[in-house]
Amino acid sequence: MTGIEIIGRGVDTLVLNVSYTDKQFQPIKQELDATLQEELNHLQGLARLAESPIASRWAFKGFTLFMKEKGSRGQWRWILTCPLVTLAISCGWLNPIIAQVASRRNIM
Repeated sequence: MTGIEIIGRGVDTLVLNVSYTDKQFQPIKQELDATLQEELNHLQGLARLAESPIASRWAFKGFTLFMKEKGSRGQWRWILTCPLVTLAISCGWLNPIIAQVASRRNIM
């Protein structure tokens, strides 16, 4: 090979952890708002009854986020998804991370 050949560019997978923070922006352990937990539980219950993901009131870049019927293993009780991102949400009981956002596409 005589030179450099670019075979790909950009971020393939991006995962961001979300935490509440104190005034110095240090992560703190804090339970997710009770009203939000109730709304997420209600949406998940509807998805379970429908046996398929159900549209939520939230969107990302014009794509509606859909609540899945089940959470994921471990701390992620609720999973919202759209073609661009997956948002896994925790109650905030186990550690400071209350959500994790994952993208496997170019969202920029």
